[in-house]
Amino acid sequence: MVLAQDADIILLDEPVNHLDLRFQYSVLELVRDLTIQRGKTVISVLHDLNLAATFADDVVIMREGRTIANGPTERTITRENVMAAFEIEADVFARDGRIVCLPEPKRTQQALAS
Repeated sequence: MVLAQDADIILLDEPVNHLDLRFQYSVLELVRDLTIQRGKTVISVLHDLNLAATFADDVVIMREGRTIANGPTERTITRENVMAAFEIEADVFARDGRIVCLPEPKRTQQALAS
């Protein structure tokens, strides 16, 4: 329905929620193509930081309705911002030209602290 409406701005709320990994990428690749080929602006809510890092040009990280950070993906998805928003340690690094966020399980953090 979104494609049929041919709107200049598209708002998506968790468009890949409950989809298998293959279909998550298929949907987000299609959405990304809309921005490149048709000049659409897409604003999407994604809770998976790695999907956001793969497909977004800019990211807004929020916590309890407040903006923690916003801007270009590579400057916004950082270890410090992940900790501020989600209260979890994470390794954030570049691999093959994209940002990867690898959260540390709490049990690992607790073991390191003791």
